[in-house]
Amino acid sequence: MTVNNKQKQIQELIQQMCNDSEMEGFKVLRKGEMVDVGLVNHFRKHSIIPNKWFDWERTVNSKLCVIGQDWGPYTVLKDFISGFDISKKDNDESYRQFMLKSFTSRTEKFIYKAVTETYEEYYKTKFIDSMWDSIFFTMAVLFTRQGNLFRGNQNFDPLKSAEHSYKYLTRQLEIVKPNVVIPLGNLALESVNRFYNLGYDNPKISEVVQDGPIVQSDVVIIPNYHPAAHVNPNIQMDIWRQIWKYTDLTV
Repeated sequence: MTVNNKQKQIQELIQQMCNDSEMEGFKVLRKGEMVDVGLVNHFRKHSIIPNKWFDWERTVNSKLCVIGQDWGPYTVLKDFISGFDISKKDNDESYRQFMLKSFTSRTEKFIYKAVTETYEEYYKTKFIDSMWDSIFFTMAVLFTRQGNLFRGNQNFDPLKSAEHSYKYLTRQLEIVKPNVVIPLGNLALESVNRFYNLGYDNPKISEVVQDGPIVQSDVVIIPNYHPAAHVNPNIQMDIWRQIWKYTDLTV
């Protein structure tokens, strides 16, 4: 495969992240005790990280970017990687087949449903699996958390973790240059607010979504609730429907 300039830049960024150890063993004081809320650098632990959310080198030329909160705990990602290795060995399945088969959590199922159903509704044509390669998925926190839970902050500091990842996330946006950006939830929204100078002071997703799409000269930003939020799914789906007015995965 010929590596284009964007892919080369993403490869270089991944290498920078691989060498990052600043948040490992990071401790904060909570209820009178020092608690380790450091992040796990999974890039250093695995040379190849198949992930159900994104493959940056494959999707770097995308015009649509979805930004979530974080990968979740490393223990879960490790199991996913092991499952991928077994699947490849025993069944010779492709990365894409495995990825689609692994949309199992509430968040994953909702995003799969939101993207495919709203696309088919708007364009009156079937969503083709290869179109996933035209969406750049990333996170406000780009390293994995400790513990075993996706939710809660027992071993996790969202704000410090997002701040640490900000330089990498913004570099991704500089490389990809998406036309449409969808931040999911408050953590992703704050990063997007800073990078695109949206002007919100301590933005809350529940307030910002009321403004609808934020149209700038070179990018449209469509804030949405995180799929795991306790918000009516129909409200979230209505926001997802708006993205197809500004981008087309078939182009």
